[in-house]
Amino acid sequence: MKIASYVPYIALALTAITLWFPRRYFVAMVAASIVTAWYQGLIAITGIAWLLLLTVLCLLFTRSKGWLRLFFGCCLMVLAVALGMHLLPGFKSMTLIEPVVLSPGAAPFKLQLSPDKILAGLIVAATVWDQYIHSTKEFGVVIRKAAPLIVANIAVLIALSISIGYLNFAPKFTPLFFIWAAHNLLFTCIGEEIFFRGFIQHQLATSFAEMRNGQWLALAISSILFGLVHFGGGTSYVLLAVVAGFGYGYVFMKTQRIEMSMLAHFIMNAMHFLLFAYPRLL
Repeated sequence: MKIASYVPYIALALTAITLWFPRRYFVAMVAASIVTAWYQGLIAITGIAWLLLLTVLCLLFTRSKGWLRLFFGCCLMVLAVALGMHLLPGFKSMTLIEPVVLSPGAAPFKLQLSPDKILAGLIVAATVWDQYIHSTKEFGVVIRKAAPLIVANIAVLIALSISIGYLNFAPKFTPLFFIWAAHNLLFTCIGEEIFFRGFIQHQLATSFAEMRNGQWLALAISSILFGLVHFGGGTSYVLLAVVAGFGYGYVFMKTQRIEMSMLAHFIMNAMHFLLFAYPRLL
């Protein structure tokens, strides 16, 4: 693949990083990402229209109250999920890593750049969540609180994955890890954590604030939804995703910092890639 083909990938990566900068930088990078993706044939005019509609719904959601807020929230959730599952026209994926078997007995792995899912996640991240960490001091405080929870979550997921025959221990290293890691952290972990924890779990917890165990109910619902959107990987994958979602959501609930659930998500995924059969045993 020509180096120029990676320009949309680089632009989208920079867009994700600007979430922690003033919003004008994010807006500029989103525009640059859409232009480069359009130039490479990854986004059509209809795709741009879907993204604009999502942006409008996100802004209406943040500026409304009561039943109107609920209506716009449901609309943006449906549209974001549809974009994330590649159900809408106007987008084309680009292959970053051709199918390759990374571990003996594992299913082939392929990595694609999907502008619909990535841009949908980033737009939601920039509009519905604004409580990002902006200092190393604050990061240090919350990481100390989150670390034992992250370790416990990883232990549970690994034990469950091995016990149901989904994974086995298969340590490896390949230079492909660097492409995978940047994609996974900046696109998968940021987008999914903002949507399922920063948006769904947080909004449900706020709505259930007067209920006994309302936070736990919000955590349970968001975890189940997180599992259900992974149905393409089969029943075992859905089960693991529900448990993983519960763990990431619990980290978020206890720290109230989305960066910690992102970190929990990425560390688990990185350990999976480096130390176990990836993406799964056949």
